[in-house]
Amino acid sequence: MDCSIVVEKGEYLHLAFHAPRALSPAEEVAVLKQPGTMRGLYLGCCLDSCRWGSEVTVKWDMTPREMAGFVDYWIQQNPGTYAQLFHKILAGDNIKLPYRGVIDHSHCPRDAKHNEIINDGAGRIRCAHVEHERISSRAYAFETEDSLTKLSVLEYIDKFAPALELVVLHEPCYAIIKDLRKPVLALETVIARLRLPSSMPYYKEHSEFPFDGWKLAHYVEKWHQQQSAPLYETDAKSA
Repeated sequence: MDCSIVVEKGEYLHLAFHAPRALSPAEEVAVLKQPGTMRGLYLGCCLDSCRWGSEVTVKWDMTPREMAGFVDYWIQQNPGTYAQLFHKILAGDNIKLPYRGVIDHSHCPRDAKHNEIINDGAGRIRCAHVEHERISSRAYAFETEDSLTKLSVLEYIDKFAPALELVVLHEPCYAIIKDLRKPVLALETVIARLRLPSSMPYYKEHSEFPFDGWKLAHYVEKWHQQQSAPLYETDAKSA
């Protein structure tokens, strides 16, 4: 089936083998999920066939979890060949999964003059610069969160006269300079992070994007390139 052959109907396109019957995107999904219907077809073609469209966005009548399930149906209909059927062309480097929490500074974010670094054993590069501060031995200490280290640290309030006994504090900066660890993302998570935010009541039951089904297929391809990538968030090791 040449999936470049489509029939235009209203705001969306659907696969020619459904013509001349007019199907809504939701009806199109139901047909595509029938055994063998998507066999040998590009995922981009199938996704683009069952969406609504406008001048700036497209929308599927599926939640992110349901869209992940739709991709699973497509995979099951193309055993052994689906890895070559995401798209007509391979996804380029411009297609990046929506990771969160990646840190990549060129220098210490607390002070560019800090030059020392250390690997913390968990894959993060931290600043190893140490400040030496003299404070009163009776200074009050309290715990606070440091956004640059993502750790709990002690802060001191020193209101005592300098004549009292002083102690020297060794304060490591420990700010995170690089944390390039990328968790394995579930397809459901990828879709949920890519879709547009909305306050509309129907949002929870639909998924809207600023790109078409072919580009979404490229993101699915990138998802698949992860090692042991799960379909659903409940199966993901971390997100």
